[in-house]
Amino acid sequence: MSQIPELDRELVSAIARQGTRRRQMPARGLRALGVAALLLVGGTAALAATGVISLGSRVHPGGPVLGAAAAVVGNGVVKPASVIFETRSADPDGGLPWAMEATTTTRHAGCLIVGRELDGQVGILGIDGAFANDGELHPIPAALSASSGWCGPLDSSGRLILSMGLEDVPASAMGATPTLEYSLRGCAGNVGPPTTDCRASDERDIYYGLLGPNATSLTYTANGTSHTLKPTGADGAYLIILRAANARAGYGPAWPAGQAAPLPPVTSVTYRTGSQTQRCAISLKHSSCQPPRPTAPQPPGLTPAQLASQVRAVWGNEHGRGLRVSWTAHVSLDSVLYSWVVSLSAAGNPDIPFSLNWFSQNTRSGQQVSTFEPCSTFSGRLGGPGVYRGEVSLAEGEVTRAAPKIPVGHFTARITASELRACT
Repeated sequence: MSQIPELDRELVSAIARQGTRRRQMPARGLRALGVAALLLVGGTAALAATGVISLGSRVHPGGPVLGAAAAVVGNGVVKPASVIFETRSADPDGGLPWAMEATTTTRHAGCLIVGRELDGQVGILGIDGAFANDGELHPIPAALSASSGWCGPLDSSGRLILSMGLEDVPASAMGATPTLEYSLRGCAGNVGPPTTDCRASDERDIYYGLLGPNATSLTYTANGTSHTLKPTGADGAYLIILRAANARAGYGPAWPAGQAAPLPPVTSVTYRTGSQTQRCAISLKHSSCQPPRPTAPQPPGLTPAQLASQVRAVWGNEHGRGLRVSWTAHVSLDSVLYSWVVSLSAAGNPDIPFSLNWFSQNTRSGQQVSTFEPCSTFSGRLGGPGVYRGEVSLAEGEVTRAAPKIPVGHFTARITASELRACT
């Protein structure tokens, strides 16, 4: 008997009415009635206790599916049979646990998938408006992980070191892995058209990642209480699921950028290397030590002298006005760790360039590389007509202004007043 007598009476009456009809409701219709009632009464915990939850259809991308060409650009595509089940964690309300998987790609990247878990399948649960509240677990195909932001370069031993933090994630796990499911419906306002607002009690803050094989313990604070857990597996996996600390009905997940060190509420991580133990204190401002950053074997000739190339810049009309920049690669690259960066110095500020574009793709030594930059991407940042100086460089790791870059070559671009007017 439920805690809502009126609901019990309605269910009994509904069953009695079905018995007086010649034509029985289809089994799926009866099941849907039961699922809806259980969701209302006890949520996912009630569903799990009765064994009602089953596997539903797989999550489909909301955009174009990555084809063969994607294997050599960006994160690449997920390698077959590369999925590793890393860890699981209980939900504050019970029911299906949360779980994390890791994949590796054709461009030496590692990616993470997080969701609810059933029978070893990680996916999105049909609650909170997702999948029409069907109460089923919809597996996330591993291939979609390469199109998410939850990827990073593997280190020289083939391991991913990455930590993530998300706030206000629906209990359905919609948005916990920002793949291409943005078109799916659910209560998370910024991951698709909402069918209903998320209730504050149905939102989670989740923190997860891979700390590496030397991590021995992780400490975090929840509701003023300190907790310590042991990272699992050879990759040092952890997954923390908490009730949203600042839940606001109707708001969807906030996605901070990934990094090597964990994010608060994690307060410390302990690492052991041989006989040495090191405790890293963590706060919003800094970490007292960093896990080893991913490194990759440097290809031969990764010096300015050997990378140097003549760079050609032509103002033209390709899908609109813009700048075509071309150069020759003198090194072979096949890792997401390396990115080509094209920058242009703003007028009146020749020493402060702004980035036109950066991209990562496989290249062969001797290959011609080029990129077309529509003027709409930079016209508002130009001080006026004139001759602008640009640079092509090769960056290792995350592309930021402070990231080390190896110069490849320079170019000049004369931009006239009429060309600027054509951009607006």
